[in-house]
Amino acid sequence: KTDSETTDHQIPLETENETETGNEQIESETAADMESDNAPPPFVTERTNSELANELEIKKIAEEVSQIREDLAKIQVKTDLLNTEMEEKELPAAKNDAQLLSKQCLTHSEALMRDLLALDDMHGAYIRPLRKSQVTGIQSLLEDVDAVQSKIQSITSALHDKEEEEQKLNAELAKKREEEKEQFVKSKVGTLRDEFAKMKLEPKFQLQKSPDSYIFSAHIPGMDKKAIELEHGNGVLSMCGQRLPTEEEEASLWRDLCDKHPDYASMSPKEQNHVVFLSGAGRFGTFKERQWLPEDAIADSISATYEGGTLSLNVPRRRRPSLHQRSMHPRQSHSPYVNPFFSNSDFWW
Repeated sequence: KTDSETTDHQIPLETENETETGNEQIESETAADMESDNAPPPFVTERTNSELANELEIKKIAEEVSQIREDLAKIQVKTDLLNTEMEEKELPAAKNDAQLLSKQCLTHSEALMRDLLALDDMHGAYIRPLRKSQVTGIQSLLEDVDAVQSKIQSITSALHDKEEEEQKLNAELAKKREEEKEQFVKSKVGTLRDEFAKMKLEPKFQLQKSPDSYIFSAHIPGMDKKAIELEHGNGVLSMCGQRLPTEEEEASLWRDLCDKHPDYASMSPKEQNHVVFLSGAGRFGTFKERQWLPEDAIADSISATYEGGTLSLNVPRRRRPSLHQRSMHPRQSHSPYVNPFFSNSDFWW
């Protein structure tokens, strides 16, 4: 071939400098493409309305988490203080404080779990870093809440053990006090029987009338029939009776003294007797009742019954002659205002 033909078809050879320049250009373009892939979407043009709403929700969650973190720090301080003062503080107050702290931890734990669920429903490339940061913070805070809650549970368990010990001790003391009380009551029963007989008993008698009798009755439970005495004379009915406590009733009076006055052992015998008399006033003692008998009462035929705690006295009445047995003969009268067939005595018994 001729030299001219060879020159027309010859491929131009690149120089070494040109080759290096091209490689650098390719590498810069590749790096730029990689940076564009990792870069977040543009602030305005690429974010959707959903991502904007999610971003606002994440900010709210962040504020709530921050507040919970502050509250948890205060709970931690109170828990440590309760653990320190647990032995000196009164048991009911300590239990109440522990329950309150545990309730606060539970409330914060539930709120954090709700935030996690809310974050789990959020999607989008732009909010991914924000979402991940909040999830990590909430998980860490949940661990802190569980740690505080565990400490509170330990305190509650210790308080429960302390309560059981106190209950056991109180039961032993109560048993001892009960034994001492029964010994005291046993020594006192029967010592005031004569004094009870001197107390005044005032039953309320009621009068019921019938054509044939008068009935006097009063409710006096627990009275001995043999202690009832009846007398009449000069138109007066006298009743007398006693209501004395049984051994069990007297023991009940002394037990009431011990229950109402825990310091009964330090009281003088006179003070103890006074309290017992006040408890038995109106229920025990001796009564004396006098009733005027009507003119038509038959005092010699009075009868008495005592049933169901009710004392009843039956006083028969004399029968008066009826009107048809009276004289119907007219009586003379000089007064123009008096009916001659009736006298004034016909209208009065």
